[in-house]
Amino acid sequence: MARPDVRHYQQVAGFMLSGETIPFLGAGANLVERPDDVSWKDGKYLPSGRELAEELVSLGLYPDQDDVDLLRISQYIATDAGRRQLYKHLRRLFDDDYPPNVLHKLLAGLPPILRERSVDHQLIITTNYDDALERAFDDAEEEYDAVWYDAKPGASCGKFLHRAPDEETVAIEKPNEYQALDLAQRTVILKLHGAIEQLRDHPEQLRRLPRRLSHTRGSAARSAGSR
Repeated sequence: MARPDVRHYQQVAGFMLSGETIPFLGAGANLVERPDDVSWKDGKYLPSGRELAEELVSLGLYPDQDDVDLLRISQYIATDAGRRQLYKHLRRLFDDDYPPNVLHKLLAGLPPILRERSVDHQLIITTNYDDALERAFDDAEEEYDAVWYDAKPGASCGKFLHRAPDEETVAIEKPNEYQALDLAQRTVILKLHGAIEQLRDHPEQLRRLPRRLSHTRGSAARSAGSR
């Protein structure tokens, strides 16, 4: 496959700087900077979609050892073994200190440039469970709104949740009428498949609390601390 020429990249950069693109990150985004001959490693390199599928199959919870369709495998495990089993294994794989790569850092470095140009912030969509992108924004001290799909059983199951900086998480009951997201104010990170909650930035005793498939670190810590 022929590689795009320099002009193509210049066009994309121009679109990004003028707020005319919506970055969409799939599992391939986690392969940036990873050597071709190196497999994923806990805490260092995040898995690709295929590697994640192979890891789930290796648990013995899926009958076809040769299948690498992550969506089909995840749905089967959630239906056959239960969502708790699926989330437990996903949390084990992703609940680690994976560092952001250069792509995550690039996106996290754009907000001040966009503000200088009086351009709205980014809407970044990702299908990844990990929080490497959020880490990049945290490292850059850039605020963002986190929006993610809630698949866990409960009142908000099947809805998107929203957490603004330093605020409680709220369910988006009527998406077409929801007014709390404003790209003129800050970046919105939309996680289509949900996210792994982590409590790494909180007191050690909070690490022993049960964790769920969602990105609610701040609200979880506050609710735990009030008990």
